[in-house]
Amino acid sequence: MTDRSTPSHELACLSQLRAELQQAEQLQRERGVRPLTRVRRHARRLLHPAPAALALALAGSGVAAATGIVPAAWQPHFGSPGSAEQQPTVTAGKPPARQLATIGILRRSQTPADRDAATLALRYFGTSTQGVRTDYIHSLDLADGHKAVLVPATTWHARIPNTGDLSKRDVVCLFIADDNGDGGVKGCYTTAEVLDATAHLALGTTFYSLLPDGVTRVEADFGDGRVVGAAVADNVAAVIAPTGMAPWPMTITWLAADGSTVKTSVLGRTPLPVPPSSPGGS
Repeated sequence: MTDRSTPSHELACLSQLRAELQQAEQLQRERGVRPLTRVRRHARRLLHPAPAALALALAGSGVAAATGIVPAAWQPHFGSPGSAEQQPTVTAGKPPARQLATIGILRRSQTPADRDAATLALRYFGTSTQGVRTDYIHSLDLADGHKAVLVPATTWHARIPNTGDLSKRDVVCLFIADDNGDGGVKGCYTTAEVLDATAHLALGTTFYSLLPDGVTRVEADFGDGRVVGAAVADNVAAVIAPTGMAPWPMTITWLAADGSTVKTSVLGRTPLPVPPSSPGGS
């Protein structure tokens, strides 16, 4: 008598395929996209799948590999309301591995709160930033009370007055919102710039630094004998300048969790960045 039962290893593969298909359907539903694949509730339909379907389940790890469905990237609005010409391209792709390994906050799963907080920041992003990795945008609550948003992108290009064109690839843009919620300051940095201690911004009386993993505290020397320390949270430190001093230290020292020095960098009196004055900035 012929044994028509399904081998145990096939059943295991089918169970995995069904679970991944259900996960994909739930992911599409959460993103507001009509599911492209419907999982049948009748197990007998899955007992003897086509060889190609079984190979697909075995070939990949994760929902996209098993179903062939690549979730669409989040498509928020950029620039001023109604400004279709200011919309940059977006991508569902991941940041480069080195960037993910360097900036831990990018490895955290995005939340609805991240997207809500990004609404203001994205008004100041235009077509000079392309390939925005919208699923990796994160919001931060800084120690000085300001809100910050990290926006990874494939490319950034801008025309700097008296300097010329400036282009960067695989950047993380840091936006700090102004106190009144209308405006702020923004800078876009490569992973190398973050590691080289050149990813800095200033707004009001505060100096901000985007930092790699492993740095838990910074000490900023303002050149007059006063040194101000600040803890690092979510890869960003906010250093409030001493009274009467511009928020740009002469040197900044990175410290590890054990108090040891990771790096000391000389900044000098670098000109302060100019905050974007209207939506749709670079």
